[in-house]
Amino acid sequence: MNCKSCGSALSAGYQFCPDCGETAHPHRLDIKHIIHEFIHAFLHADKGIFLLVKELALHPGKAALEYAGGNRKKYFNPVSFLLIAGGITFFIRYKIGFGGSIASKKLGFYMGEFIHQFTTPIIIVVIPLLSLYSWLFFKSSGKNYAENMVMNMYMMGEYHLFTILLVVIPGYLFPHLNYFFTSAGFLMLAVYYYFTCINFFKQTAGATIIKIILVELLFILTFGLMMGISLVFFLIQSGLHVKDLK
Repeated sequence: MNCKSCGSALSAGYQFCPDCGETAHPHRLDIKHIIHEFIHAFLHADKGIFLLVKELALHPGKAALEYAGGNRKKYFNPVSFLLIAGGITFFIRYKIGFGGSIASKKLGFYMGEFIHQFTTPIIIVVIPLLSLYSWLFFKSSGKNYAENMVMNMYMMGEYHLFTILLVVIPGYLFPHLNYFFTSAGFLMLAVYYYFTCINFFKQTAGATIIKIILVELLFILTFGLMMGISLVFFLIQSGLHVKDLK
């Protein structure tokens, strides 16, 4: 008998493959198994996504530090977490819609559509550049680029979930304050990122805050540039003309 995953030869008494850890006797998939895996992914005490969300909220940067240090069985995968958190945020933004007030109703409609459809994807796309910035400025910490990616994916995934409660829903309930909540959300990101870097890089507060300011300025410029270019193409593709700005 051979392992279904890696092909290694298995003795009759093996319960798991000694080479890759795959179960030696996989059963056929059924609905019960799918439901179990779904519940396990979100509620498992040692690796559930809720545990990760709690850890990221209470101890910013700690999960990324431990994951980068080799303690990976305890935490939900950072790539999966970012995509799930971003997907949830995107879905809620799309369903709620945009409540801000802009002079041109047609422009307001398109701006709202753009913000709620593209903000989350662009933030996710920019993460490799954000990780490059943090790696360059915190290079003395000894963390490599991939480890910076882990930190930023965890941080940005948690930030997406924060925005649902502190930006998206309040902005829907109080549309006249939408821009205020959006601005507050970016301020919250700056503060949360600071504590994440303090715990992840283990450098002095003074040195960290200066580097964070530089990293975040570069991130804002990059994000703003990508948003601006994407918005222009979106408005052109949507058929918006100069007369519609009145």
